[in-house]
Amino acid sequence: MPISWNKILNQNVNQTTLNSKIEYFVEGVEYFQHLTSSIQKTTRKGDFIYILGWMLDINFNLVPDDESTKLSNLLLNAVKQGVAVRVLLWDNPLYYKKNIYAINFLNELAENNKKFDVIALTDNVVYRPLVASKAIASLKSKLPIPKNWFGDLFIELLTSVIDLPSSLAPIKKLFAIDNVASHHEKVVLIQNADGLRAYCGGMDINKNRLFSQFDVQCCIHSDGAEQIFKKFSVRWKGIEYKWNNNPLTRHFKLPKIYFPQAMYNPDNNNEYPMMGVIGTYNTPKNFRKNINDRTAKRTLLAIIENTKDYIYIEDQYIISLEIAKALHKALRKGLKKLIILTQDSELAKPDLIFPYRARRKFYQTLKYGRIPNRNTLEKTSSIAEFDKKVRVYQIAPAHKQFYSWREVVHSKLLIADDEIMTMGSFNCNYRSLEVDSETGIVIYEPNKDSVFSIRNFKRKLFSRYYLGPLRNDKEIADLMEDPFNWPDVTITICPLNFFGEDKDIEINKFLRAYAARESKMMDEASKNPKYDQLSNIPSLNIIEKCDELAKYTLTKEFEDLVWDIVEAHYGPKNL
Repeated sequence: MPISWNKILNQNVNQTTLNSKIEYFVEGVEYFQHLTSSIQKTTRKGDFIYILGWMLDINFNLVPDDESTKLSNLLLNAVKQGVAVRVLLWDNPLYYKKNIYAINFLNELAENNKKFDVIALTDNVVYRPLVASKAIASLKSKLPIPKNWFGDLFIELLTSVIDLPSSLAPIKKLFAIDNVASHHEKVVLIQNADGLRAYCGGMDINKNRLFSQFDVQCCIHSDGAEQIFKKFSVRWKGIEYKWNNNPLTRHFKLPKIYFPQAMYNPDNNNEYPMMGVIGTYNTPKNFRKNINDRTAKRTLLAIIENTKDYIYIEDQYIISLEIAKALHKALRKGLKKLIILTQDSELAKPDLIFPYRARRKFYQTLKYGRIPNRNTLEKTSSIAEFDKKVRVYQIAPAHKQFYSWREVVHSKLLIADDEIMTMGSFNCNYRSLEVDSETGIVIYEPNKDSVFSIRNFKRKLFSRYYLGPLRNDKEIADLMEDPFNWPDVTITICPLNFFGEDKDIEINKFLRAYAARESKMMDEASKNPKYDQLSNIPSLNIIEKCDELAKYTLTKEFEDLVWDIVEAHYGPKNL
């Protein structure tokens, strides 16, 4: 009996739409060219460009070698013609400079010309799960730093906006109290003469999508785009709430967002797939209407539970134990194939700190249904023929000689049985499915032979792993029929190494450089006539204190402490 995906979607998605045209983009070059063309078509009052982003870089050529396609130039030309521009970015500590540059540039346009209908804002009103707050308090209390001027200075340092080594980025995230969670969406909405278009997926407007990352994005037309617009509207209401309740801003009217000029009728074309908008969202505290959107997680779990033949996943992290448990259960019920593509664990360290440890727990849960300890491992039964059913791949380090611009898997994608697919900003981790703001779509394709079918998208997707396009139908068929042989027929894929070691957090060198700078500043301050005002500062040998902390960060105790914090932050141990 065929699966009723439509019924399953209706049970897990807020609203499904009928037959919306969807265009798929594999890698940034293709996406940015299409986005540029859509923006250039916004030429009249009533058109708009709305951006909902985790970060935003407006200062690179969306189309290589064409200066006019810098987003700053495209948006300037648009507002000159009466187009409304609204930009809402997460208050991102890792891309602070790029975000602030974009926001200042756009808001200065409005300040210099009152006719320009443009505003850009940051949003740090995020959901904070209690477990994350407790984790941060625990980390602060256990670090061996004095509870005085230097200790406060070190905490301030980690929450500042200065450039830090990538190995410190996750610790900085943990300390940044207002940024326990993030607004992680990658959405662009454009109203022009062609109607309403919505872009969503895994691609930020960032130069690295052109050169270093595997990623996917889509453009949704008509009624489906209307559903993405409603997600943007909810986020905008959240920032309005913050704006109106802040004494510094409530006296100034926040510019409104314009609704699409017409509510779109479904395309009613059987060539087009059915779709629904899914995601994760938590309204600000005390907001007048409480929203706890978990449609991304519910949909992923429903697809995993009901798939019969195969599941293919691309994901940046692949560490959610809840997803691992669901996949384990599906394999026991008879799921025939599970293929996962992720990034090299070494490349994941800036975000996960201990990727090998986190991924081993995912792998153990996938294989055994739980995390066995050393005493019970031999007694724990795994899935029959597990190694024949499951493959977890990464981009091979050796591929760089051929694909020097592609090394990171950033896509967030699930395909099942050539019939249903999810694509969006949500990773396979606790934060994306419970905490952060995320937007994506689920696509159900009853017509597998359509030119817009998931099967055709998959063919385009898999072509990335050759040195060039797949050369003939047989190669395409072989790759799609037997993905377990990918390492043999592609140059870019190899099995993921679950059993590497997490190296020490590289904090020592950074701390010594910081200590030397602070000592120099103290020496200069001592020559200042106002130095007596600093007499309340304890007498500290700053280099000695930094050395003390640096040595501690190289111990197993510190590694276990940070792991506990990270695990609590990304998901409960026994999830």
